[in-house]
Amino acid sequence: MAICHCHPRTAIALSLSREEIVPIDNEGSYLLKKVPIIWEEFASGTPEMANKLANALQNYKIVMLRGHGSFATGQTLDEAFFWSSTLEEGCQIILAAKAINEPFLEYRKMSDSYTKW
Repeated sequence: MAICHCHPRTAIALSLSREEIVPIDNEGSYLLKKVPIIWEEFASGTPEMANKLANALQNYKIVMLRGHGSFATGQTLDEAFFWSSTLEEGCQIILAAKAINEPFLEYRKMSDSYTKW
């Protein structure tokens, strides 16, 4: 098993305003469904953060540490990095959709199931 830690800019920005990231694009919603955002007051290098992160990664393949970065698991480093790059791509799409400020047209028949892992 491998763990990849990244600092994806758009995902970090979104982590500052929500409790989870739910991709709206086809690939992101299918592959990630939702990405929880965890935090601790003193996050970097604390045992509390390490424990919270380890617990979250038991249930999710990728999680965000609020305002800091992503942590993803995989059988290989390439797989773990794939989850991080998929998250960042999905976050860029969320940001672009917000920037054009038009109504979101639902195209996935099972969108409610994508709000749960």
